[in-house]
Amino acid sequence: MKSLQSLIGAALRRSALAGPPRSPWLAWFEPLPVLNEEGETPMLGVMAALWMLSPELQKEFALESRKERARFIGWCCTLAGKEFQLMREAAVFGPARDLYFRPSRYSVEFSGGPVAVPYAVVAVFGLGVEQPSPDDPDTKKVARALLKWTFDKAGELFGGADALPGWFIEAARKAGPDFVTEFGRPENVSQAPRLPAPRGGFDRGGVNAYGPITGAAGDDDLRCGAAALAAVGIATASDLDAPVFGVNIFFMTPLETLRLFCTRGASLFLNRRSIGAWRWDLPEWPRELAFCAFLVDEIWAPSAFVRRAFEMSSPVPVVEAPPAVLAPPLAADRAKFGLPAKGFIFLVSADEGDSFNRSNPLAAIRAFKAAFPAPEVGVGLVVRTPSETIGADDRDELVQAASDDARIVLVDEALTQDERLALMASCDCLVSLHRATAFGRTIAEALILGLPVVATHWSGNVDYAEVGEQYLVEAKKVALGPDHEPFADGQLWAEPDIGAAAEALRAARTDQSRGEPAIPARFSAEAAGARYARRLELYGVTGAR
Repeated sequence: MKSLQSLIGAALRRSALAGPPRSPWLAWFEPLPVLNEEGETPMLGVMAALWMLSPELQKEFALESRKERARFIGWCCTLAGKEFQLMREAAVFGPARDLYFRPSRYSVEFSGGPVAVPYAVVAVFGLGVEQPSPDDPDTKKVARALLKWTFDKAGELFGGADALPGWFIEAARKAGPDFVTEFGRPENVSQAPRLPAPRGGFDRGGVNAYGPITGAAGDDDLRCGAAALAAVGIATASDLDAPVFGVNIFFMTPLETLRLFCTRGASLFLNRRSIGAWRWDLPEWPRELAFCAFLVDEIWAPSAFVRRAFEMSSPVPVVEAPPAVLAPPLAADRAKFGLPAKGFIFLVSADEGDSFNRSNPLAAIRAFKAAFPAPEVGVGLVVRTPSETIGADDRDELVQAASDDARIVLVDEALTQDERLALMASCDCLVSLHRATAFGRTIAEALILGLPVVATHWSGNVDYAEVGEQYLVEAKKVALGPDHEPFADGQLWAEPDIGAAAEALRAARTDQSRGEPAIPARFSAEAAGARYARRLELYGVTGAR
């Protein structure tokens, strides 16, 4: 699979490089000849981008096969339009209507003339590669079934009969009474959909700020980003349907930005400058996905680790812009979380969106048992792993690892931001034996709340290793394969030393000489906002500072 992803990713990157300098992603609305055989109808670049975005589509459509490529084109031109505005726009931007909504070789004769089946419908069934014989009885039977399917499914496939190609509706009107008897009266056809006219004269006092459109992971990036901008007088708007400012900032991952582009359409990007405040948790941004950077004019990296990951393959500038971290003090409430009133409690709490393998809670359990062999009392370990980030097999492994030690408590229910911070405030030390982290927001929150932190000495948290009380655990770098993380084959991450982690846990418990927590200036909204404002001045954004 990796070789096919590499092939498609490289083709998308070449297409963008050859596209308009102002908006190179417009080139993706042109045919992408990669994988094509002689005489084959090519995919559009946006179709290939959709396939790269979705593991489900990669399983459903094996693009190595000519028939499967035809099926995928059929899905893109019909059913995909229900979820992805981009596919509805593709017919306006590029040659989609000429390529995919042309008459196919399958047609049905009526008294007033033939009605051909649109190529897009034929392709749904992988028939776009065939050369049917028009006089063959089976061909006529298939053509009639396809025509009936087109009318029965018009609303589901195209969003209504009025979205069908104009030539098709006209042919149906002329077909005669026998057509009406069999299929019903064709509805009136409207004009093809058009993009909203790009608006000029944008308000310069703010930015359109967007977070992930699927799930809650990463919401803190948007919330803290908006607070940082507000601290320097820069307003934010987040209406996807009516963006009011001329600059977009995407507080999400590159793949989420690509998903937003495909789901909401290109009009969100037209005539605007876009910035990707992007996270990436591995040391290299994969070449297969390098084309995503063409969606933005600049990348803001939350750490030096992420900056290095992007800058070797990014066609746009990469700027290190550490984010704000907001963690207002909350009262400890052990009873609310079912924790013992006394004793020293360690907490494992993965960043939202972290995978089970990356956050590595099993290492924390092993280190805890090594540091405090049972039946030692007066210590406990809380392991919070958000249920949406952990699969059934990982959950079973975690339960098994904790089952023989009553001092270990597993928490997997969804918590609000305040509840999550209250749980942290109810514990004595955060443990993050991560294998990789883009920034380590949870670590930074713990430091703001005055907790000591035992953390792997690698990746994003190294940027602020001098802040607060951190016990850094050395780790060796190990190769990971494609089964560990998407697009991770050939990359490295850290494997923390369990013995060193156990020593750090004991040291954190012993050291009781802590004063009142002081919010590190580097995490404040004002400091992050000032960094953002300096860059936004280059785009003409001037807040009321």
